[in-house]
Amino acid sequence: MIDDEAVGWQHGWASTHGRLANLARIVVASGDMNGTESSILRRRLADELDGEPTRLVLELSRVTSVGSAFIDVLTDASATAGEADISFCLVAPPNGPVVDALTAAALDELFEISATLSEALIAVNHSETVGAAVVEGAQRARERAQLICEAARKTRDHSRRLRGWGPRAHGSELPSGGD
Repeated sequence: MIDDEAVGWQHGWASTHGRLANLARIVVASGDMNGTESSILRRRLADELDGEPTRLVLELSRVTSVGSAFIDVLTDASATAGEADISFCLVAPPNGPVVDALTAAALDELFEISATLSEALIAVNHSETVGAAVVEGAQRARERAQLICEAARKTRDHSRRLRGWGPRAHGSELPSGGD
């Protein structure tokens, strides 16, 4: 479920952001992303990244044109997200202006790009599920290792006690065979 928190119209583009089950922050931008619009988007992304979400999804499927300032905004947001260990994903159609501009600048390989918001959200859920499974598996392995170590300590202690009950522990000698 996406909880819409804000919708704003400025300079011909809409910006909406929401939260998906506390895992992802979603920012939606549309219209022309040139000059002033790019600086507004830069501030919005900076605010979202300051909140340290697990994942930030930038929905750009309704962007109609982009400029070099917009590409700078994307690369800066990606670098900031990377430094903070925040997953950053773009949603844009493969033949739209965003992907075309990133490809022309040879930057398309630097971004995780999904064709639809649904695909991006499935990726969010999958990565979180996989991450949780890895953590849970590691925790189970650690618990098993602790149980094995405890069992080894008990066996060692039991063996030491048994050695204490042997004939040499009491100073007695083994019976000798008849000579």
